[in-house]
Amino acid sequence: KKGDLRRFNSLLLQHQSNFVKLGVFLVLEQVKIIAYRNLFKRLYLLTNSTRLNLQAFLSVLREQCDEEMELAELECILANLIFQNKIKGYISHQKHFLIVSKADPFPIAAVIRRPSV
Repeated sequence: KKGDLRRFNSLLLQHQSNFVKLGVFLVLEQVKIIAYRNLFKRLYLLTNSTRLNLQAFLSVLREQCDEEMELAELECILANLIFQNKIKGYISHQKHFLIVSKADPFPIAAVIRRPSV
């Protein structure tokens, strides 16, 4: 809920064998995208701006994940979040910004809605 990727990854690795035995490991890997969304939402709330610098995202992700992340990987994560309607906005690739909607940029309904099969 807090977007704490370090804790999420730590718990996922710590209990990986149990999750695999229960058959839920891959589902939990998919939940990681929501952890990214929540982390990005927290950054949005801290900046109070609809124009979010991708370098700020990278700094936070590098701190949270304890690994280097490239700009292209970040843009891929953001593009997936936008495609899944978990973020309303678009990526300005040239200027390295995420521009989010002024109205409900992180819709809750997209997170709790069941995907259609």
